[in-house]
Amino acid sequence: MAERQVIIKDLECDTENGVMMLNFSRGQFRLRDRGDIVLSEEAGQLSGLRTGDYCITHSLDEHRELTWTVKVCVDPQNIPRCCPPGQAMKDNVCRPARTPEPLAPPISADPYGPAVSWPHIKTYEKPLHCSVEPMKDLPLIPRVSYLASHTRGLVHIWNAEETDYKFQYRFDPKFCVDGRQNLDGSASYSVKVCFESPMEQHQRLCSEKVCVRKCCAMGEIMDNYLHSCVPSSAAEFAPLMNTEYNRVIGQPICDYFTAITDFQLSPVTGHLATCNTTLPPSDYCIDMFSDRDGNISNAILKQFGYLSAFFWLSVLCFDVWRIFRSLNNRLRPPRPIPPYIYHIYAWSGPFVICSVTLGLQYVVADDVPWLIKPHLGQYKCWFGAGMEQLVFFYLHIAILLFANCLFIGHTYWIKRKMDGSLAALRGNKNGNGEKTAPVVHSKRNYYSEFKTKFLLLALMSSCWVADVLSWQIPPPELWALTDILNTLQGFFIFVISTEQNYVVRIFNVFQSYDVVLTSVR
Repeated sequence: MAERQVIIKDLECDTENGVMMLNFSRGQFRLRDRGDIVLSEEAGQLSGLRTGDYCITHSLDEHRELTWTVKVCVDPQNIPRCCPPGQAMKDNVCRPARTPEPLAPPISADPYGPAVSWPHIKTYEKPLHCSVEPMKDLPLIPRVSYLASHTRGLVHIWNAEETDYKFQYRFDPKFCVDGRQNLDGSASYSVKVCFESPMEQHQRLCSEKVCVRKCCAMGEIMDNYLHSCVPSSAAEFAPLMNTEYNRVIGQPICDYFTAITDFQLSPVTGHLATCNTTLPPSDYCIDMFSDRDGNISNAILKQFGYLSAFFWLSVLCFDVWRIFRSLNNRLRPPRPIPPYIYHIYAWSGPFVICSVTLGLQYVVADDVPWLIKPHLGQYKCWFGAGMEQLVFFYLHIAILLFANCLFIGHTYWIKRKMDGSLAALRGNKNGNGEKTAPVVHSKRNYYSEFKTKFLLLALMSSCWVADVLSWQIPPPELWALTDILNTLQGFFIFVISTEQNYVVRIFNVFQSYDVVLTSVR
């Protein structure tokens, strides 16, 4: 069971407004993981009742063993009635009729149990208005159409055989209750709902007009892994039709159907042509389908690619910082690090993180409430929500960017110190008016090369930081400049490297020319 917060407080029930306070002992209730309690069969006719308004008391019984009791506030069932007292629905209009007063339809204590006798029931007038779907009258029949108590309020459950989903659940205000007094003194109750079966919808929209059936609602696509509709930003639905058409939402109106990818939608009739048959809109639905395994693969590849870029950026930051720090006033490069060390770090780091992410994606951790799973591909080919993105992506990037900022900052500080102490490297003559030695030119060229690398690295890091910030700070147009600079990084590297090599070649030519002239003299 997940850890829950415990509140120490006595229970107070509003008994003046019909709320009952009941006591139950050990064995008559059970505590659920979500925090509410459910009364067991030992509790009597209210067995199965779910409530979150309770308090538990621990005590010792006559055998000095720990036991407990629970106090529960049971609210009266609040029934939305379609018509005021003395009226009932006829032809979807309230008309004078003999009605049972008070209105007391059978209500189950839980969504799966039989109806019980409630000591107190309240009613309020709530007329139902249906705009598009017609109003349907559903007589209350046990296990077919019935009312039940729920922690969210009164719920109507309808075992609808003619719908895509067998059970239809409706909470107030999506239904109202109507009652009539029979001649023998008994009462008949029914529930009014706004409902249209798939066949009725098809006949209304497609009998006189071309229509196209979409599997999921607008803004949703079909998930092959869940076999259900999920929200998606890529849920566009715009079939190319040569005539006006009605869009019908829902699964095909047939008993068995399967997914196909090789088809052609007629832009004139809305019929779907396959290799061997033609289907009317009642027998097909088209939509975008997402492949959960493909989403997971794409998400892992994107995670590995992004992390690799930042790991290699940290390699560049560390290498430039290491060289600048070792140069200092001596201008002596450090002992080189074998390239394979950098490769092991920059590739194995993202590989380990992605491996852990993929392992947690498939691990079953219901008994570990604190464990955060990535939920890859749940709604898109990326992580599930904010916490998952933080733990498996942004946290690692933040650590790398923080380390890079430290390297760049310290490198800049060293560069400023070197700029002040190595002013002699900037001229072609020393303090005595003599030409500087070739070794000084070599040091100046070496220092200039690494200064250029540092400035390029600072630009790259700044662009990457801005790119990460643009993911969270709208609007995207705000970051257009940094996005352009980030896109042109390869071009900048090519230009700077080409110019650097050209300068080095010119310097070597003039250096050779000076050596020749010195030898002649």
